[in-house]
Amino acid sequence: MEKAQERHPYHETPIGILPAQAGETYYQSVLAPIQLNEALLALRKSCEEEFGFDMPSSYIPHLSLLYGDLSRETRNDIAGRVNSQSNPLPRTVNLGEVVVVHVRGTAEEWKMVARMAR
Repeated sequence: MEKAQERHPYHETPIGILPAQAGETYYQSVLAPIQLNEALLALRKSCEEEFGFDMPSSYIPHLSLLYGDLSRETRNDIAGRVNSQSNPLPRTVNLGEVVVVHVRGTAEEWKMVARMAR
């Protein structure tokens, strides 16, 4: 992952976080989407090339807030509560580390492939 890190210093670009929302899957039950930018797109491309991944174009970069098999109503309610808190999610973050994880199967089966830290 050193090649990806050298070509794309991800830690130099703040990452935008959008409001929490209900997701469609167990592992994206409630999430906060990440605003794509050129640095993230370039880092993704480098990781695909370096690790031979062919990631689906439908992937939604996000911060997972809750995993679970919940009704749409419950997921919407939780997302709404997150967004209305007096101490809401930050609008931007600076990444200190990027971890590439192979996410087949259950969360217990996921495997860390690589880690990049500043």
